[in-house]
Amino acid sequence: MHAPLYGSAPIFISKQAKAPPQNTRYLALRSRYLQSLNNVNTAMTEPSDSNNIHQNCHFVASIDRSSEADRGTPKIFRLFLIICIYRLANAWIIRTQFDPDEYWQTLEPAYCMVFGSSHGNDGPISESERMNSLTYGCALTWEWTRRWIPSNDTTISDTRKNIHTHLLQAVHGPIRSFVSILPTYWYYLACRSIFEWVKRSSSVRLKYFVQRHASRIISKGPALLHAVVVAAPTDLAVWIIARRLKNLDSTYHKDQSTSSAFWALFFSLTSWFHGYALIRTYANCFETLCLVLGVVLLGPELFGKSEGRMAQQHRSKAKVAFILGGLSACVRFTSLAAWVPLGLTVAIRSGTFVNSSDENFEKTKNDHIAKQGTTRSKTCSGEYYYNYEEICRTLFGLCAFYGIVGIVLGCLIDRLMYGFWAIPFLGNFHFNVVLGLGSLYGTHPFLWYIYAGIPAICGALLPLILWEVYALYKSMFNETTRTSISQLDSTNARISLLRIPLSYTILHSFSEHKEFRFLLPILPLLVVLAGHSMAQLVDTIPTRRKPLAVQIVFIACILLNFPHLLYLGIVHQRGPIASTQYLADEISTRIPREEPINIHFLMSCHSAPLYSHLHIPGIRIRAWHLDCPPDYGEAKFWINGMQHKENYQCNDTQSEERGLNETPDFVVVMQHNALKIENILFNVLGMRHVASIRHTIKSFSWHQQENTICENRSSETAFCHDAATVLSFIQIDFEHVEIYQQSNYSMII
Repeated sequence: MHAPLYGSAPIFISKQAKAPPQNTRYLALRSRYLQSLNNVNTAMTEPSDSNNIHQNCHFVASIDRSSEADRGTPKIFRLFLIICIYRLANAWIIRTQFDPDEYWQTLEPAYCMVFGSSHGNDGPISESERMNSLTYGCALTWEWTRRWIPSNDTTISDTRKNIHTHLLQAVHGPIRSFVSILPTYWYYLACRSIFEWVKRSSSVRLKYFVQRHASRIISKGPALLHAVVVAAPTDLAVWIIARRLKNLDSTYHKDQSTSSAFWALFFSLTSWFHGYALIRTYANCFETLCLVLGVVLLGPELFGKSEGRMAQQHRSKAKVAFILGGLSACVRFTSLAAWVPLGLTVAIRSGTFVNSSDENFEKTKNDHIAKQGTTRSKTCSGEYYYNYEEICRTLFGLCAFYGIVGIVLGCLIDRLMYGFWAIPFLGNFHFNVVLGLGSLYGTHPFLWYIYAGIPAICGALLPLILWEVYALYKSMFNETTRTSISQLDSTNARISLLRIPLSYTILHSFSEHKEFRFLLPILPLLVVLAGHSMAQLVDTIPTRRKPLAVQIVFIACILLNFPHLLYLGIVHQRGPIASTQYLADEISTRIPREEPINIHFLMSCHSAPLYSHLHIPGIRIRAWHLDCPPDYGEAKFWINGMQHKENYQCNDTQSEERGLNETPDFVVVMQHNALKIENILFNVLGMRHVASIRHTIKSFSWHQQENTICENRSSETAFCHDAATVLSFIQIDFEHVEIYQQSNYSMII
């Protein structure tokens, strides 16, 4: 009698102990399952019937995998719900501003598309127009209104002129895409429909509720939406990627409580930068989601076993992954720094297989060596065989083709939203690379991402990431570090994953303009590597000490991430958001009037959100604010005493000077500037100081007897600020945002 090939019958029978509910599908599967077991047990005694053994055991294995998938789906769904609740709480806590692009690249354009109108804030309107929801303000930055004006050159033929015109319109046109703002756009469309329904309803309480809280629904809703559709899926994708890496190596992480997937998800949820930036409405967050979803969808191509990869077929999931890559490139062309290495890795792995103990290896090797373009190389990792025909087919037939499909889809979306053909990623490339004008908004040294950017966003995870990088580097040149094929697969998969952050960081370093949020797309991948490193570290701890070690890591992660997350999310730079909320609450309690309410923001360029945070049904607001576009025409840029010139055109945005001819109803200004113009505000404009809102910490000092700090004590119009104290002897002084109001403003309802 031959030894059992797939295990003895009692092992199969034991898997029936926990049966699912007695439904029709289960009864049919159970009948086939038991019949297959009987066939296997019978075939064990008949060596000549080996084909039946393989067929029946294959069915049994498929039933087992189906059962595991059925059990895994509810588990993943419950996990996703928990992550959503956590991210919703995270988004609700964040009350500060990180970067103006959070509003001006998402909220304001979406608000303009849904609630804005062609007459905007200017000119008289009728009563019916005033009650129409499409008569609110609209503010767009130069990135959305950048245009090219064609010349009247009669020497060029019509065909060449049309091609030339479309090309120049794409290169010199808008540099922002509407692809990343679609969730916010759809949310605003739903809000507009709800507001119009409430306006027609007869419920007074419902109308009062919408009148008082519409500004918060419009301003805070997109962040809560992004917490569910962007942040939570990103966290779940981190867990899926880490679990696939764990499954490659059967020698580690036997205990589920200390698996790399568990640690990766925990690190992603407790990461201070994820909590601070991932829930915001940045285009970088959309880029992050596309990248991690692409890695998940490309799991078999990136993390598949070493044997037989050339026989893999291009799956529909891989096609969707590179379509997401094309959409990501439409939003930010710099995302190609991650997707190009990802595509090259997939292509190379599709045409590469390594020598192993597989019994079919020799036949597979001979078949592929017989093909033209197949070569062999020998390294410390083993004997590799490359099929260049398969590599090229995957690179161009899968990666490049479906990436272009995603770019075309993004261009169609922009064509629908802009009303004309626009290719924003070409405009972005022209402005930042060809013209090099991105440096006008700040520059950093070449190695800034290495010594400042990555350490800052990784925080406490940096030692684990560095240890993982060192371990992978060591394994590449030390054959003794891998003792099994499973370890080889795990190492190769982690190296493939590490290539993406490395190439992304290096290529982004060539840009002079650098920001922390530009590194957000690679942070989830670094978190996966940190989770693997922590799992290996925990596995080296004796079993009896492991619970204590896990508790220490828990406490350390919380203490090293949450304090500064709470400070940055609640205290630091809260003035612009709090000031717009104050204005919205103040205006919503006043008697509506036909004339628009004028608000002047005498602050830095785009330092505060506008209409997306000041939406009040039935009330029109005209906001004046400073803008910082490059000076078009004979462009002159004065930055640090240096003048830069460039010739191209842009449509004139709403003239901000039109609001200066009228006395404002409200003026919002920073504290240090308020002291310089307070005489004009009080004596000339007849305004009064109504609010001081904390913006950020200005200084620390020893506690004084007075708990207030008064500016301009000798003036009759002096205003005072409160100061916080710590331990009764340390005083914290804050920079404030000052709000002034017309003395004869309308009475409260």
